[in-house]
Amino acid sequence: MSDVLIIEPFTIGQDMSKPFFTVSAGTGAANLVSDDPRELFICGAPGNATLIDINLGVDTLFDTIYLGNTDAKAGDTWGLSYGTNAAGTVTTTQFFTDPIRLASEGLAAARGPALFRFAVPIARRYIRLTLFRPAGVGAVPLQVGNLVVGNALRTTHGREIGEVRTGFDAGVRTRLEDGGLTTVEAPFIEGFKWTFGDLSDAELKTLLGIRKRRKTTRPILVIEDGEAVVTESLHYCTFIELEAYNRLDPRKTRWALTVEDWLGS
Repeated sequence: MSDVLIIEPFTIGQDMSKPFFTVSAGTGAANLVSDDPRELFICGAPGNATLIDINLGVDTLFDTIYLGNTDAKAGDTWGLSYGTNAAGTVTTTQFFTDPIRLASEGLAAARGPALFRFAVPIARRYIRLTLFRPAGVGAVPLQVGNLVVGNALRTTHGREIGEVRTGFDAGVRTRLEDGGLTTVEAPFIEGFKWTFGDLSDAELKTLLGIRKRRKTTRPILVIEDGEAVVTESLHYCTFIELEAYNRLDPRKTRWALTVEDWLGS
């Protein structure tokens, strides 16, 4: 089966004594690194590029950059540049005019994510994202819910057969005494459940470390299929469950994982 990827977000803030970021324009920059993607960063004016510059402090392996809960539309683009500690600045442009929004399996929603993925992690200190929305009649600044930079856990054997998207309606449905119904509509909360089999010692240590640090309250990013990414296969989520199942061979185990999306739809 194809790989399920787990990305633990790097800790990035606005304290320049630690890995930090700056923006060239816009409001609510701190919301980019808030756990809650409903807290929005508003880019600069349409027709002008907004730069997000990230300094990881030292050359650091990463392979994933994610923007969550954007209001990106057709014509909006973003670019990625990066540079090493030795270079002292951004020197290489990897992408420049990629559409921000990922493709969707269904009808396009009003909001959605963006993703850059490298097949092999690269070690860089400096990262620059360039976000651009064309000027035009009725154009308003681009909105971004959150930023994730990280290096994915990719297991040797990938997921086992039997993965499933889960979900529940957060709304309320109450039967009335007269036989009718009263309802309160709310978002549908999705999730994902899968099993890793026969993890190596190093993979297991990495997984358990992520689980210990993120608990059930801090977000991670899960990608159902690292080779065929669409909006619905991305989960900005929290752990719900991590359970081990012993096999007949005591040297081998299966690890069942369940996550639940932060935002509903």
